[in-house]
Amino acid sequence: MKWRRWLSPANLVRLSTILTATGFAPAVWGLLYGGWMSSTKGGSKSSSNGTPCPTLALLPYALLTSSLSFFLFSFQVHEKSILLPLLPATLLLIGAESGTGEDREWGILFNNVAVFR
Repeated sequence: MKWRRWLSPANLVRLSTILTATGFAPAVWGLLYGGWMSSTKGGSKSSSNGTPCPTLALLPYALLTSSLSFFLFSFQVHEKSILLPLLPATLLLIGAESGTGEDREWGILFNNVAVFR
């Protein structure tokens, strides 16, 4: 399917911008909401009380979501830009506890496909 047959380049840029923003908006909203909730509840912005910030655990997921959104929906994508989602995916793979074998297999497959892409 050739999108340029149906839409002008200006409309394609607008469409890719809307899709990219829609793709990473839930991750950004989740981080902002989590940070706001932790600050309004007397939260743990500083580590003075020894409790970690609750949004820190969400950061690799937000990085993966936003980088995959930019890779999938950007107007011009270079083939090496798949390496950007590779870092958060690897961090999630390393940080996962034992997990299921299927989760680990998907992570390894993602890493291998991204490296050889």
